[in-house]
This record gives sequence, structure tokens and C-alpha cells, in this order.
Amino acid sequence: MNDEQEAIIAVSELARRMKHALSRSVGRVWIEGEIAHLKRSQNGHVYFSLKDVAEGAVVESVMYRMN
Repeated sequence: MNDEQEAIIAVSELARRMKHALSRSVGRVWIEGEIAHLKRSQNGHVYFSLKDVAEGAVVESVMYRMN
């Protein structure tokens, strides 16, 4: 494939590639940040943003309900 062509891949393939790349480069980590925009859904899941205010970085996050 040359630089002028764009690859079209499925969402599942993109997710697999991202997981593989992160596993290789970062491994297992703990993330620390400020919780913002906390929302609890009716099904028990919790949605929130995890922020690094000093750097202006945000990770949108989900904590799934455990049965």
C-alpha cells in the first residue's frame, strides 16, 4: 500500500490493533487523575471523565456494574 491509499478496517480490527499496541508499549498500568462529569446509569454502570488538569488531558471512562 502506498502513501496515497487509505486502509479501511473494521472497528473490531482497530480495537484489536490498539489493544495489541498498548499492551506492547505500556503493559498493565494504573491511571491517576481527577474524576469529572460522573454519571450513574439506570443499569448500574458509571460514566466519567478522568482528567489531568495540569496537562489538559482527558480520558473518557466507564466502570461497569459487577454482579
